[in-house]
Amino acid sequence: MNPYADKNYLHAKIHALRSQLLTRNDFIEIINAQKPHLAFPTLISENDSEDLSKVKEIVFRRQIKKVLVFMESSDCYWALFEAFLRFFETGNVKLLLAKAFGRPVAIEQWNDISPYHAFEKDLLRRDISLDEVKTLLGNTYLNNVIADDFPSRYEELESRIDFCAVRYFLSFSKEILFNQRSIFQEVMLRKIVLLRIVWGFRLRENYGWDNDKISSHLASLYDLIDEFDGKDELVINTERQINRELNQSLGRIAEVSDIENELERHFRSYIWRIFSRDFHSIYCVISYLWLLYYQVQNLFRIIEGFRFKVSPDIISKKIISEL
Repeated sequence: MNPYADKNYLHAKIHALRSQLLTRNDFIEIINAQKPHLAFPTLISENDSEDLSKVKEIVFRRQIKKVLVFMESSDCYWALFEAFLRFFETGNVKLLLAKAFGRPVAIEQWNDISPYHAFEKDLLRRDISLDEVKTLLGNTYLNNVIADDFPSRYEELESRIDFCAVRYFLSFSKEILFNQRSIFQEVMLRKIVLLRIVWGFRLRENYGWDNDKISSHLASLYDLIDEFDGKDELVINTERQINRELNQSLGRIAEVSDIENELERHFRSYIWRIFSRDFHSIYCVISYLWLLYYQVQNLFRIIEGFRFKVSPDIISKKIISEL
């Protein structure tokens, strides 16, 4: 790597790139195309559009291309960009884990973050046992997934993978100055609180766990933020605000997926608002990464909608974007 970009260059570039993010109208236009080669005419050929796992892989690489360029051009946020890519790689690990548990997998799509990957795509071609999964994780950033009770229930290991990805992302804050660290922690605390609420609903509704078991399991999430300044008060205030807004926006008993979507919209709205608070701070960087994350997830939802022939109206309701 021959870094040539300083922070001011990267911040200016990221401000320019935000204007290129897809709007809700853009997503609706893609949805209405109803076929991948019509939705992405310069990217997907009609032949390629028949293989939707391949479509998602092509779209994913196009979306993260800018992050890969950033990593080659500058080392000032290199660790943060790498940790961001790991969020997508955890999807690959969950895929391997599901296969090891004998869980049905609708589509074996691999998020290619090479050359920064820790797991090879060739693993998909093998029948991976739980013991092999444990060995694979042992020397990676996901080694904390392994515990005395491994192998455990699938849903427990799945949530541990999410927690470890967040922990790895948080480790970047140890490398930056206090004022930048406080901004980073402000954003990530809100994300962790959201993750805790989401997993609480999921474990209760999908897996039938009681409140005591859920609280014990999710306590590990807050172990991630022990060093955060004023953590306890921030957690209480953030949880109260999010729950209040969630109750107001839903106003009814909803499916877990509805709750998750509403929480994600809450977070996306928040990061959009803070993007331009200070040009010279990390606000724009951390916000852009999360906005890009939601853009990728939206495109994946649309492509999955094509696969299952879901109506455009239903797909559009699942999009996490501005209203």
